[in-house]
Amino acid sequence: DEPGFSLENVGQDDANSDKENAEGSTDGDGTTPSAPEVPTLVATGGASDVEYSTITLWGRINTDTLWAFPNIKWGVECSASKEEITTHSGKKKLCTTELVGENADEFSVKLTEVGYGKMLYYNAYLLINDIKYVYGEVDSVHMDVKLTLKPNNSDYGTVTGSGTYDHLAEVTITATLKDNCYFMGWSDSDSKELSRTITLTSDSTITANFTKKPYLTVRSSNSFGTVTGSGYYMPGDEVTITATPKANYYFTSWSDGNTENPRTVVVNSDTTFTANFAKKPYLTVKSNNTSHGTVTGSGYYVPGDEVTITATPKLGFEFVQWSDGNTENPRTVTVTSDVTYTATFKVNDVSNFTPAAFSVSADKQVYFSPGNLQYIRSSDTWQFASCQRECVGTDNVTGGEVEYDETGYDREGTALADKVDLFGWSTSATYFGVSISKDGNDYSGSFVDWGTNQIGNDAPNTWRTLTYDEWYYLLKERTNASSLIGIAEVNGVNGLILLPDGWSCPDGVTFKSGFHDSDGVDYYAAYQTFSAAEWSKMEVAGAVFLPAAGDRYGSKVYSVQFYGYYWSATGNYIDDYRADCLLFSSDEAYTRYKSRSGGLSVRLVKDL
Repeated sequence: DEPGFSLENVGQDDANSDKENAEGSTDGDGTTPSAPEVPTLVATGGASDVEYSTITLWGRINTDTLWAFPNIKWGVECSASKEEITTHSGKKKLCTTELVGENADEFSVKLTEVGYGKMLYYNAYLLINDIKYVYGEVDSVHMDVKLTLKPNNSDYGTVTGSGTYDHLAEVTITATLKDNCYFMGWSDSDSKELSRTITLTSDSTITANFTKKPYLTVRSSNSFGTVTGSGYYMPGDEVTITATPKANYYFTSWSDGNTENPRTVVVNSDTTFTANFAKKPYLTVKSNNTSHGTVTGSGYYVPGDEVTITATPKLGFEFVQWSDGNTENPRTVTVTSDVTYTATFKVNDVSNFTPAAFSVSADKQVYFSPGNLQYIRSSDTWQFASCQRECVGTDNVTGGEVEYDETGYDREGTALADKVDLFGWSTSATYFGVSISKDGNDYSGSFVDWGTNQIGNDAPNTWRTLTYDEWYYLLKERTNASSLIGIAEVNGVNGLILLPDGWSCPDGVTFKSGFHDSDGVDYYAAYQTFSAAEWSKMEVAGAVFLPAAGDRYGSKVYSVQFYGYYWSATGNYIDDYRADCLLFSSDEAYTRYKSRSGGLSVRLVKDL
């Protein structure tokens, strides 16, 4: 309520009552003084300031009678009880009063330290010569308590509970966290409860203290792996961080040098851990000739890994050594960086080739060379294969990978190898067909026989190439031709067997002439096979073996172990871009033509 006094509220009766009480007293000389007329209260008023727990009262009296009252004091009575003020008895001090103003005809009283939340009753009085004259009826004011709540940082959290409350009211105050923040406590207490109840005794300001959770950053130094563990955590949290390398990569260390993975870290502040990854070194294990043997052990490994590499020769071949000269097989190697080991294989038996006569026309016989023709590019030398079964195969080219399917071994290379045995048709336009050109013009002109070269220790022109007609006669027209030819797998190599005139099969060996009904790599062995020992007997008896060495076009080798192509010395009658050859597979053998740019095998003969 707004405190104040009005003229009609002047407490004259109360004032006279106190005056009458004063008339019973005497001056120092024993006489009774005359009672002056009580000054009239001509104006009163007041105001309260709840925020500062203060009440201010003021008033002014009629100065016409002031002369009679040389000793005037103003005051205020207050109490929590209206009855106490009315009867002027048992007044309780609920506040501190301070008289303000110098003029005796005016009063202004300031009440401070008013009890919070109390209903305070008060009136003003005039004390003249120690006689109290009370003015005004009892008035009152209700004083509330103000509670102010605030966060230390509004970005981290909010609070609820601020307001004006009764004195001693019980109020629930609440702190609400924002994302990724945590609560440190209240400014007025050690409590860290987000919600608590307090009792109000005075105006209060309470601060809720928030802070941001520390952030743990876990990252990769490159794109070789992934990590887990990043996030906001409470100080002291123990967190497991993990580094996961991608395929063919490995984890090396964390940015602080630690090599544990996964590992546990304690988060106390913003922290970053970087995982370092590296590419695993690659171990390449390869064969010098996939037709002779296979290898195992290639792959990506962690540095320091010990790996077993193995070379497995095919039937009819044997392992010689690794490219570093080591002859252990299998062997264990330690991988520290990219490295290549090449296994070298060779034919595992000594050639027992024995020249025998083969009719190539009604009046001409020849001996076959002991193996297919080979050329060593680095030394510009010509030689025959070490045995009849040997062929360079997919190793005629370098680069690319060897692939296998039902049509044999293929390789998409990039260049000719140093040792080759598949040649384009030899003409004056090219060097004996040693070329990867696919342009027919590069093979135009007259045929130049490979036999014009020195081959091994044999002088030039010792050997020559069969013509188309001679190949045809050998296959189809000589006496008992059909019984002197047949496919077989000889000590692991597919090919065509040619038997000499007047053939007599050696003891302990059976030969079946002819072909399988189907064509394919596996049908050679399905038709008949010869072991190394059996073939040795066949060779001594004069048998010739033409391996199914495939063909080459440009830098790609096709169909090794599936087809055999052998050049003739005859150009094709259709045009200057073709030449005739012998072709065989598991189901037939015949003469036909082939593009001169194709790389075919060459088997030379010597006239008897």
